[in-house]
Formats: sequence, C-alpha cells, structure tokens
Amino acid sequence: MICPNCGYDNEEGNFFCVKCGTRLLEAAAPIAEPVATDAPTDAPADVQATEVPDVEVPNMDAPGMETPDMEPPIMDAPNMEVPGMEIPGTEVPDMDTASTDAPGMETPNVETPYSEGPYVQPMNNEAPAMEMPGAGVQGAEIYGQGMQGYNGSMNYGAMDSGSMNNGPMNNGPMNNDPMNNGPVNNTWMNDTPYGNGAIGNDPMMGNSLGQSGQMEDPTFNMPVNPPSTAMEAMMNGKGQKKNTGLIAGIVVVALIAAAGIGFYVYSGLPSTKYGKGEAAFKEGNYEQAVEYFEAAGDYEDAPEKMKEAEVCIHYEEAQKAMAESDYDTALKELEQTGSYSDSKELARECHYEKGMKYKKSGDYTAAKEEFVKADGYKDSTDQIIAMGEELTQNGEYADAAEIFSGVEDAERNQYKAYAEGMVCYEAKDYDDASTYFKAAGDTLDADEKYKECKYEAGTQMFAARQYDSARGLFASAGDYKDSENMANACSMMKAKEKMDEGYLNAALEALKALPEDTAYNDISVSGLISKLESNQKWLDICGVWTSTKGQMRSTESTSTYDSWWYHDFGDGDVSIDVQCRLNDDGTCNVTVTGFINVFTNYAENKEDIKKKLVTIMHTETMKDLGKITIDDNTSVTLKKGTVTANYKASERKNGRSYTYKTDITFGNRLLDY
Repeated sequence: MICPNCGYDNEEGNFFCVKCGTRLLEAAAPIAEPVATDAPTDAPADVQATEVPDVEVPNMDAPGMETPDMEPPIMDAPNMEVPGMEIPGTEVPDMDTASTDAPGMETPNVETPYSEGPYVQPMNNEAPAMEMPGAGVQGAEIYGQGMQGYNGSMNYGAMDSGSMNNGPMNNGPMNNDPMNNGPVNNTWMNDTPYGNGAIGNDPMMGNSLGQSGQMEDPTFNMPVNPPSTAMEAMMNGKGQKKNTGLIAGIVVVALIAAAGIGFYVYSGLPSTKYGKGEAAFKEGNYEQAVEYFEAAGDYEDAPEKMKEAEVCIHYEEAQKAMAESDYDTALKELEQTGSYSDSKELARECHYEKGMKYKKSGDYTAAKEEFVKADGYKDSTDQIIAMGEELTQNGEYADAAEIFSGVEDAERNQYKAYAEGMVCYEAKDYDDASTYFKAAGDTLDADEKYKECKYEAGTQMFAARQYDSARGLFASAGDYKDSENMANACSMMKAKEKMDEGYLNAALEALKALPEDTAYNDISVSGLISKLESNQKWLDICGVWTSTKGQMRSTESTSTYDSWWYHDFGDGDVSIDVQCRLNDDGTCNVTVTGFINVFTNYAENKEDIKKKLVTIMHTETMKDLGKITIDDNTSVTLKKGTVTANYKASERKNGRSYTYKTDITFGNRLLDY
C-alpha cells in the first residue's frame, strides 16, 4: 500500500505509514468498550496473552503541584475502578531526560529496548516484560515501526495512532483543561525521545494524525475529538491484544489532569493568594505582592497589605530616582509613601539637594524655597543665610531681604538687618532705615549709614517744621556733615516760631542759649536776637497781666441826687493776656485777650442788680504803645509797666440817667511772653 504522503510502499492492511505516520486506512467499526479478550488467532504461537501486573507510573507534575504515585487497575473487565488519589503534596521521582526541561518539572529519561524478536516493554523497569503485537522491530501492521519508530519510540508506534491519540482522552477534558495550554503544554514530553510529542502535539494528549471530528466537552466547554479508527483498531482490530499497561497510563494521565484541576482551584483561593502575597512581600517583590493581595480581595487585611506594598513600590522608586539625582520624581513618589520608614527625611534631603542645584545655578529665590522645605536638613538654614549675605555684599539688597525673610535663625543676622536697612534707605524711609542699620552693628558701613539716615530723617522733619523731632535726629547723627549746626538751627527755628506767635521773651531766652553763629539759609541766631532787643517795649508788655486794682459801678442820676452800686477788684481778681508779633516794617501786631465784669440792669431793678462779662479778644497793629479800641464801650490801654481795661455804657429811662462803668488796672505781669 503506497503512502500518499511520502510514497513508501507499506504492507497491505497497515493503518499508518511506517515511515511518515500518515493514515492509510479508516477503521470501520465504532469504538467499543475495552473488554478482556483471548489472544488473536494470527499472533505468533509463542506469544501468549498476559496480564499486566501492578506498576508504578512516573509522576508528571504540572508546575507548582505534585502528582501522587498510583497503581493502574487491571483492565480484565469492562468496568474500570480508579483508585483514590491525593493531588498536592507528592513529589516527582528523579528521571533522566534526553531533552530540555520545561519550567518547573523534571523530565524522565526513558530508554526503549530494541530487539529482533517480539517487542517487550518493561513497565517502569519493575513490571514483567510485556509482548507487543505486530511485526516486532520491522514495524507492526497497526503500530507502525513499533516503539522504536522513526521519530521516537512512541511517535509512530502504538501510542501515536492508538488508543491514547484519538481516544476518549485525546481532546477530552485533559486536552483543553488548564493544564493542557498551561506550563505542561510545551514541556519535556514534547521533545523527548518519544519524538515530536509522545502523544501527538500536546504533551499530554495533543492532536494526533488520526483525529476525526470534534464534539463539545461538557466539563470545559472545549472541542473534544471523538475516538479514531486507530483506537478502534487498538481495541477491536485483528490480531490485537489486551493492553492493560496502556490503559493504566490513560488512567494516570486522567488522574494528573484531575490533580491539575484541583491545583487550579486550590491556587485560586483568597487564602492562597494572600499567602503568596506575603511571601512576595518578604522577598521584596512588591509589585507581585500587590497583584496577589489585590486578588485576595477582602481576605483578612489584604487591602491594607496591598496598600503597604504599593507604598514600598513608591519608596523604592523614590530611592532609584534619588540615586539618579531626579529629585522631582523622587518627591512625587515620596508623596505617596506618607510617613513610611524614613520617607520624611528623604523628602527633606531631596529638597536640600534641589536647593543646592538652584544655588549653584544662581537662582537663589528657588534655592531658598527648597532650603526652607528642607526644614533644617543638614546646613539648609546656613545656606539661606550665606546666600543672603552674598547678595547683600553684592548690593542686591531687595533680593537679599527676600532671601532672609521668614528665616527665623536669620532674624538677628546683621547682614539681614543691613539689607533691610538699605531697602528702606533707597525708599527714603530714613527713620526705619536707621533702626535697621543700628541693628546691623559694624557690618559693612552700617554705622555710617546709620548717621546718614538720622541726618536725612532730621532734614525731613526740619522741612516739615517738626523742629523738636528734627533736633533729636540731628543730634543722633553725631558728626555726620553739619548735624550739630542743624540741631542748633532747629532750636533757632523753634525760637523764631515763638517770636511769630507773640512769645517774644520766650524766643529771646531760647536764642540766647544757642551759638550766635547758628544759621539756616538767611536766618541766624544773632539776627533774631538783634531784632528782639531793638523792640524791647514790646517785650516788656508781652505776657499775662493780673489786676492790682479796679471797680465796677452802676450809677443813677437825677436833677437832685445820684445813687450807685459798685464792686471793687483786688490783686489777682482779673487777668488779661498780651501778645506781640514783630513785623519786618517795625510795627507790632498786638493781641489782647481777657474779660471785664460790668453791671447791666440797675434802671430796672435796684434790689437785684445783674452783671455780665465783656469778652476782650482783639488784635491791633501798632507802631507804639497806646490805646486799643475794642468796641464803642470797651478799650485797652498799653503803657510801660501797666495795662488798663475800661468799659462805659449809658441809658436813660423815666427821666433818669443810668451809667455802667468798669475800670481795671493790671499792674502785675505774672508771666512774660
């Protein structure tokens, strides 16, 4: 029978090409339940049907699980009873391998015997030899090249197209279960001495060359291939023998798949995820820990553990960024760590290093901000002060003041005081500037600036006629410029003010206390004294005068008699004030202020005579002493050494005349102006 694939001339009746494995014949009979049968009639006479004793099947564990040892059942009856098995906790026996290992599992090294006679395969090197039907070494009619075929002992042998290839377990639950496409899929069995996959393309089941049709597996909702004709031939074909070892292998594979399912369920439990998260956290694998704790949901304190792991991730990222001098990134990461470990200290370090970078680049404002945020880390405060001092020395006073501002340890720094003093000085705020320069001590030219500010402040006060304040400021300026003369000028100008206000005597006294050479503009002490002394009469009349004598009288006169009421004034009963303001033309503005008592109603009621006060407030420009008319009834007369006040009023009623008259002499100058 010629192979349509490779052209090899096979013997008639072969189901598969002994060279390439291509299917040659289709089995006609459906799959039958495996039953115990007598030896085939066309088998060699010396080959007897044998029963496979109990054997130990090597474990093939998926990653992370262990498969228990198990004994395959004897398949002498249609019914198969699978012994109980325990999935987790078993260990895979050491086995040699001829191919690369898949992750997480060990590959057994299986050595297939070869002989010229009937093929005998020992099971796990423990079970008695078992005769395999077919053509021995040259290949069986059904099994191709036997167990020592072209592509591995099992590739084109009985298991390639036999009961396991397209049998019930080929595309059944094991084919598409979590283990089929998981870590086991491409493991050691795919490239072992068994060829390109001991059982098809799948390490456990695979897709054989003999698959036919698909159906749904109700357990996993995945396609399942129906039994192939090779399986039928294996179980019902001509010359086949009962192969309990093969069926036992199927059972083992099924149990392994069940173990995989159990492991899948077990590994998905929240407690399992939580445990893995804790393990990953201890190993410092925080990203994986986050994944596990998140998968654990609300199990125990998984949410808190997840947050802690996330904090650790941010913390590690911050450390990496700091190592690369990427302090902005580091700070962003540290913001997510709260008070974890030394995060606060690391943040202060980041700000410090940023401040040093800005300082080096000359951006002192930004550097100051970072040093402030460093909150005392290392010498951050000293760095701020150093920048402020440097700016002050360079004459950048406003920038220096800004750098110093808000730094508690710099409040008493003399450079800070000097910088702030210069800011005020440039704004002509000399009063505040002098205060700062005083605090600056001997820093730079602070002492000289202090005197200058006092002088300038005094000048401002002098211009505002605040002579008392100005005099104090000039005095504080010491020997700066003409501070002493200006202080005297303040006193001189204060005396002149008194002169202008009419206080001639007080002005003269103040002027005589000053150096005669004191002068300001066209005003001098000597000139003012001379003016006053040349107007001595006015100086003599200026002041507060009190009464020495006087009388208030009310008189009634008829053709036959006079009658009157009167009141006498004694010393100090009444006073009057006289002020004299000298004019440049030699005249004097005289102002008199006081009160005079007079009677008012004698004509109406002699028994209850009334009196009133007449107010005197009048200014008169005079060239010499003399009378000052206040109104029609009142006058004041200035004489050398005395001042008199006179009042006189008259009325006529019922043929009678009434006169109201007051005369007072003020002969005592109580206070001179």
